[in-house]
Amino acid sequence: MKKNKTDSIENKSKSGTATYLVFQGDDRYKEYTDGYLWAPLVGRNGVVPHHWLRLAELKPGDKVFHCCRGFIRAISTVTSSYKVTSRPDPAFDDEGRERKGRLVSCSPFVLDEPIDITDFTNDIIKYRCENYSAFDSFGEPNRGYLFELEPELATLFEKVAGKGTTITIHSTGTFASWTIKDQKTAIKRCDKSFFDYRGSTLPRDIYWFFDVDELKAGDKRIITLEYDGEVYEAYLHREKHDLARVRLFWYQNLADEFAVYDDLDYYPNVIFHKDSVDSYEVEFDTEAPLSDKAIEVAEALLKLIANRRRTITYGELSNMTKSKPNSRFVMGVLLDEINRKCNELNLPAISAMVTNKNTGLPGDGFRGICVNVFGRDPKLSLEELFENELDEIGKCSSWYRLADYIGINMPEEDDDPLPEEIELSEDEPIIEGAKKTITVNSYERDPKAKQICKDHYMNKDGRIICQICGFDFGDEYGPEYSNMIEVHHIVPISKKEGPYTLDPINDLIPVCPNCHAVLHRGDGISVEDLREKVQNRRKK
Repeated sequence: MKKNKTDSIENKSKSGTATYLVFQGDDRYKEYTDGYLWAPLVGRNGVVPHHWLRLAELKPGDKVFHCCRGFIRAISTVTSSYKVTSRPDPAFDDEGRERKGRLVSCSPFVLDEPIDITDFTNDIIKYRCENYSAFDSFGEPNRGYLFELEPELATLFEKVAGKGTTITIHSTGTFASWTIKDQKTAIKRCDKSFFDYRGSTLPRDIYWFFDVDELKAGDKRIITLEYDGEVYEAYLHREKHDLARVRLFWYQNLADEFAVYDDLDYYPNVIFHKDSVDSYEVEFDTEAPLSDKAIEVAEALLKLIANRRRTITYGELSNMTKSKPNSRFVMGVLLDEINRKCNELNLPAISAMVTNKNTGLPGDGFRGICVNVFGRDPKLSLEELFENELDEIGKCSSWYRLADYIGINMPEEDDDPLPEEIELSEDEPIIEGAKKTITVNSYERDPKAKQICKDHYMNKDGRIICQICGFDFGDEYGPEYSNMIEVHHIVPISKKEGPYTLDPINDLIPVCPNCHAVLHRGDGISVEDLREKVQNRRKK
């Protein structure tokens, strides 16, 4: 069960020892090979970060997992408590001055096969503690140096590293560009590298499917792939370098057969049917259906498009779905899947809408998708591609194609329930006021006017607030309700003398339902008077 926000990490064993995780970049490689941890006593601004101060907690017998560039590369045992000294490696002298810090000595065990922490995102999210965890709510590393490690994660990492019982994982689901449908079926989403390099890297979670868990670094195992009635030789290879990834490769004769699928406007899926550990049947699925999770995300994005929402963060989008994809990496895989379907349907790159909270820009893979899949100009910067694609998304009138594909009706913009907001005419120019008899008399209005007004008042984050009281639906109820704003005619149509030319900016104004109801009560109050009334009441 996930710990709540008031919990701290209680990771001491019966012997009184504890486990920690240290993040060490390339420049700190010598730390875990030479057997030490070091951090300054105080920062340049006079502040001591908690992840530096934590070195003072380490004592002999404690265990430390060393993480570098996303991989746990060593496990060490602390051999002494800290002492104050300069950093052992003179190459890191601070601008010619010896900077004092805490030094902890340890005995390292460097792993032959580093552990990719992204393979355990779900476990990290499940077991992470809210306070001072090494990982954030998406399962990604927090910024810092030394953290206590949750005991469940320490046990898991240690087992995988071969220091205990080996874990055999027979997982189904989506792992990077691979999906394990069942114990006999694996689906690979193809990309350019699949065809260019005649192969694919295998995520750790699907090693069991190809039976490569016991493959040693540098080893190669021959297998056969049956395609279109012919049998071809292929092989599985574990690399020798420190990442020691396992890859599946085939030879040029099979690559020539596959090449026909490299000429399509989009990349298909390839399906592996397992006959035995050394024999697989292969077929291409040119329909490339979306996964269930991708359909959930696509439906949420279509709702946002219908309501003219311009952008949304990864976390907000996740909260709009039933399955709630739990990391930017998983969400990125799903968006990539949807993007490829959009390209197939001649639609813009929908992932432009999904941005990082800190940067306000899409993820790292967005530029590659725009250039390599959608054929956008490679000379454009990320920011230019982002803005251009958002404009295309807003102008596109064919999103019903994606809605039809995933089996839903294209979401409609939230309707304004008041009689003044009945939308009937679409003639140019924007003319309003001609009466049309239904059960009662209502006044025709052009839907373009309403949208022009909304676009004018829309903030950069795609939200619109009430122009009288400042109410924000998105802040109060969540991103899916951000644009439930109503549009009010400053001068009621009923007081106009017949049809007239409407100015959507000066004649209309977005307001919340409460203010809208007050504006229409009795003989009505003006926008200026109601705004003043609200401001005066707030001053009291």
